Amino acid sequence: MSRKCPRCQDPLSVHGVCGSCGFGLKATASTPSFDREYLRCEWVSLDDRCRYAGAITTDTKGGGPWFCVGHFGCDNPALGARIVEESKSVRVDDWSAATVVGSARASFIAKLEPRAKREVVEAGE
Repeated sequence: MSRKCPRCQDPLSVHGVCGSCGFGLKATASTPSFDREYLRCEWVSLDDRCRYAGAITTDTKGGGPWFCVGHFGCDNPALGARIVEESKSVRVDDWSAATVVGSARASFIAKLEPRAKREVVEAGE
């Protein structure tokens, strides 16, 4: 049985560190502090920040702000709030490029699977 974080109730790692809020991580001179905002979409709705990866910006020189696919160019606050609410189900412990890309790919494929099944049925296969 895994232990739960006292702050956010997400499971703790074997080392007692929470991947969502950083509980249990101690900053030292050799270890930078945990940045849970790193690579996250910058859209905020009712004090909740989107948890999807921020991968798109209008800045052509690599600066921010960075937004997820759903929030980039979004001008509808209600839709933006719905995307933020949906993003709360996403949990990424490791913000390495490989993990972020793998998580995004898995999410994308999961959304395509119902469509692919429907196309197979419609094609009569």
